[in-house]
Amino acid sequence: MSAVAGSTSDAQKGASVASPLPQVAVVYGPPFFNSMVLAEAAREAPCRIVWVVDGRETETAPPVRLLRRIGDVVDSAGLDAPAIAAALAPFAPSGIITFSDFSMSLTATL
Repeated sequence: MSAVAGSTSDAQKGASVASPLPQVAVVYGPPFFNSMVLAEAAREAPCRIVWVVDGRETETAPPVRLLRRIGDVVDSAGLDAPAIAAALAPFAPSGIITFSDFSMSLTATL
């Protein structure tokens, strides 16, 4: 299941997106890391990843399809921090992380 801003997923309808595993939000941005390595680590942890991705970024367009296959996706395109936090809320992430220097401020705010 993927939650994408602008769609009518369960997350946007206000329904809880429950998972039997803890969920971790990953704010995805440049420089991009190997998402498959992180997905493998999540399987071993175990936890489920909720990717926070700006769908407007041309560099992230191809990986978004892959990210949807290995976790849930919240598209942060055009959203401010409170709106992104609201989109993440139904997933009830246990934590949030980024591997992008450019995303540190947003991650800390969320």
